[in-house]
Amino acid sequence: MHSSLFDLRNKTILCTGANGWLAGGMLEGLASHGARLILLDSNPGVEKTAASLNKKFKVPAAGIAVDMFDRGEYLRTLQGIAKEARVDAVINNAFSFGSSNVETGREGDWESLSDLQWQTAFESGVLWAVQTIKPFLPSMRKKRGGSIINICSMYSLIAPNPKMYQGPWKKYLSQPTYTAVKTGLLGLTRYWASFLAPHGIRANAIAPGAFSKPATAPAFVKKLRDVIPMGRIGKPQDLAGAAVFLASDASSYMTGQCLTVDGGWTVR
Repeated sequence: MHSSLFDLRNKTILCTGANGWLAGGMLEGLASHGARLILLDSNPGVEKTAASLNKKFKVPAAGIAVDMFDRGEYLRTLQGIAKEARVDAVINNAFSFGSSNVETGREGDWESLSDLQWQTAFESGVLWAVQTIKPFLPSMRKKRGGSIINICSMYSLIAPNPKMYQGPWKKYLSQPTYTAVKTGLLGLTRYWASFLAPHGIRANAIAPGAFSKPATAPAFVKKLRDVIPMGRIGKPQDLAGAAVFLASDASSYMTGQCLTVDGGWTVR
């Protein structure tokens, strides 16, 4: 096997939602394999995230804070990056729940969600992905190579089990917009794979399972562990291998696929 199969030293990778919970593990994995990183997030802390990766892994890393809901500003930011850098891979990780999130206690009650909440979810979960890749497609077509990696969810593949989220645990159930949007993003992944393959551009997805945050109640974490075949909750670092694989030449003959990283949740 060629020793440079997973080598990312000659690749520049752009990641949206780079200050998010799941992004950290993927970015560390990519940086450890030598990738040059461009990090986008609405949180100004993304600049510190980039500086930390640069210091730890000695790789070029730039953090750019941008409001992706401001379409004009976001487009100008992407066009500026496209002029200055040859982006080899794009990770569409950004997503916004809008005014309702997993702490409101109203999750799963789709009838109570406003039109604005649905619109916000679809804009952030699908339209942002479209907007993000468009400025980089011309250079990818020209060099006949590129990788699009969409971060979906195991709920792109299955529906939540209501019994898991009864009583005090309802607040941990993602609202139905999440399932709808992440399923749509998976469909878009396959569409892009079909239409961009002739240009040497690949599109794949990663579907994380249960990756609870540190603030999650231990009793609910136990409920999750009990239904996961591997008996533990996922850590952001568990996504590193999938991200490196899809960004590298190791997956050069793979497109339109979804890597499910869920500890076995969806096999039962």
